[in-house]
Amino acid sequence: AVTVRGENADGTCHSDSIAFSYPAGGSGMLPTVDADQVSACQGTQVTLHAYTADPSIPFIQWYDAPTGGNLLYTGDYFTVTADTDITYYVTSQAQCEFPQREAVRVITSPRPPMPELATPDTIYMPRFSGVTLTANGVSGSTIHWYRSDTAGMPLYTGNSYTFTALSTGTLFFYAGAELNGCESQRKQVMVVVYSGNPPSMTSNELMQAGTSARVAAPVAGARAGRGAPRSS
Repeated sequence: AVTVRGENADGTCHSDSIAFSYPAGGSGMLPTVDADQVSACQGTQVTLHAYTADPSIPFIQWYDAPTGGNLLYTGDYFTVTADTDITYYVTSQAQCEFPQREAVRVITSPRPPMPELATPDTIYMPRFSGVTLTANGVSGSTIHWYRSDTAGMPLYTGNSYTFTALSTGTLFFYAGAELNGCESQRKQVMVVVYSGNPPSMTSNELMQAGTSARVAAPVAGARAGRGAPRSS
């Protein structure tokens, strides 16, 4: 605190004292951003980063307006979902907030529609047989096949994916269409691999062993063993 008191030149008379407090550390500085414009696929997450060269400035503040507005987040790394084109504004704060803000623009690109399956979304097949899964996207798109809806690395790239079932059980595959660097939501295919007689199936679910897109014709009251050859 600083104490202020007035007095005359010879020091024989003086006023009452008044104390003032001044905060240390100032008002921060304009932060540096990794990029002032970021591109992202619609509906995906993107992380924005801002920092100051002075480690004594403790806070990075993200807002939705160049002045005033709402404080959205405090921290160097700000993760947002890119639903539409939007601009965020960032500044720093020591004891007081720096009065200027740096703009960061997020530009979104549309995602293509989900691919259409050319094979059933539920397939039954005998163990040790082969099957080809096929999906088609919009013109110019590339089909990627995955083993989960959130996997980052595709299992295979191409419209048709062929594999042989070596063990029984239920397998899930997912097809996504990529266009201009953005991928669609993924379409699920369930493959049920059985040994011996096939399980009870509904119409259009039974995939003939060793074929790629041939589905058994609907059979009213079908029972195990009809519509597909028995495995030996």
